[in-house]
Amino acid sequence: MTDPVPDRDRIEPPVLDPRKHAPVNPVAITVRLNAGFALGMVKSHHNVAIEEVADHARVIKLANGPAPADRDFELNLDGGVHCGSFGRPLPRVRQ
Repeated sequence: MTDPVPDRDRIEPPVLDPRKHAPVNPVAITVRLNAGFALGMVKSHHNVAIEEVADHARVIKLANGPAPADRDFELNLDGGVHCGSFGRPLPRVRQ
């Protein structure tokens, strides 16, 4: 099969093997979150530092500085009001 991009080697950046060249593609992430509503829990599966600026605002950073860009960055938010279908608030469940 013929490659549909004949000059692929000129336009595609090289990708380094992370087992031989770690850390690769370091990335620093800072999220300035202003939700517009009171936030509950803000968490991530990544090692993050979370600064509460206001009840509706947080600054989230990678806790150890730049990290290899080897997976997606995921941030989970919990608002003060939980809504079901059609925007009706759901009752809070005590834990």
